[in-house]
Amino acid sequence: MKFPCVDFHTHLDLYDDPSAAVAQIESQGILTLASSMDLASYRVNRELSARSRFIIPTFGIHPARSGSCFDETELDMALNSSPILGECGLDALWVTDVPIRRQTQVFERILAHAHERGKYCVVHTKDAEEKVLDMAKAFPRARLVIHWYSGSVATYKRYLDMPFLFTYGCELRYSAHIRELLSMTPLERVLPETDNPVAEPWLGGTTDEPMLIRRVIEDIAREKGFEAEDAAATMADKARHILFESGVVLPA
Repeated sequence: MKFPCVDFHTHLDLYDDPSAAVAQIESQGILTLASSMDLASYRVNRELSARSRFIIPTFGIHPARSGSCFDETELDMALNSSPILGECGLDALWVTDVPIRRQTQVFERILAHAHERGKYCVVHTKDAEEKVLDMAKAFPRARLVIHWYSGSVATYKRYLDMPFLFTYGCELRYSAHIRELLSMTPLERVLPETDNPVAEPWLGGTTDEPMLIRRVIEDIAREKGFEAEDAAATMADKARHILFESGVVLPA
């Protein structure tokens, strides 16, 4: 059965063969947010977006890339040109070569821009969930979309008290903890993602094709007790509303 597919978080620039991924996105009509990790990846994702009307490139600086020096003029241009920001945030587990203080400085810069412009911002929180929450409270007009939350249930309840949205992806198939978190989350606050091309192989899977998002949507629907087409429609409507609010011209 065909249903609308939205992938709210993927990394097209990391594919060995991005042309094949772009072709599948175009042929299947997968509305795709191509997250960037730094200025260089944003340039690549913008180039790839010219090949498909379904690709929306977004600019962010991943915690792992936040130790680099940035040209301030180019940084401002990237922030201003990106309708939605991401991927950005903090990582106190996997990122060991960039001090959390430097990560915080870069994340704060992006949050300040999101706050000033009222932009949505896709945020990485690994083992820094409490600090991200505190920072978000200081920038209340930044509209956070929490990517792949895997922290404690207690802290997640505090996240649910905030007006955050949450992405869920292929990890649902592998983690009872993630399924528990999803069970606590209203479907209206859920957006599907693949985190392609790295997440599924990292978890032990074998595919990184864009159409992996169909399985993700089916997994979300099953866990939430919805028919797949109904869950897909709800999440697609939410994503389209976010993009409309962000000034993105959507394909018909």
